[in-house]
Amino acid sequence: MKFILFVSLCLVLGIMSFQIENEKEESIKRGEDVYIFYCQKCHMADGKGGENLYPPVAGSDYLFNNIDQSIQILMLGSNKDILVNGKTHDMDMEPSYLSDKEIADVMNYILNSWENTYDGTITEDQVASLR
Repeated sequence: MKFILFVSLCLVLGIMSFQIENEKEESIKRGEDVYIFYCQKCHMADGKGGENLYPPVAGSDYLFNNIDQSIQILMLGSNKDILVNGKTHDMDMEPSYLSDKEIADVMNYILNSWENTYDGTITEDQVASLR
């Protein structure tokens, strides 16, 4: 009986893990479209940004150390200098007016592209909680 419960639990956990990973992959795919349309013109197709104006999102220490603040910058914009990978970037960023779902999707894309890897998943609820 214990063995059957153990196997059942393992199956349920495996299915749940697959669903979570599949949801993350779908979010990343949607996020790529958002990035191309809204973000790429400044942060570039390779995510490396533009010199001292637009900070990189590829390999960005700021992004990984300040995920909530990065989400808020996407929502609200920023007119403050930002230090990324030891360089100051001083270009203002306008608010994006993206939905919570679009922000979660583009964050998942950015956090998992250009050799960036993030184990977690940014959710729509997480973004909404930061509004």
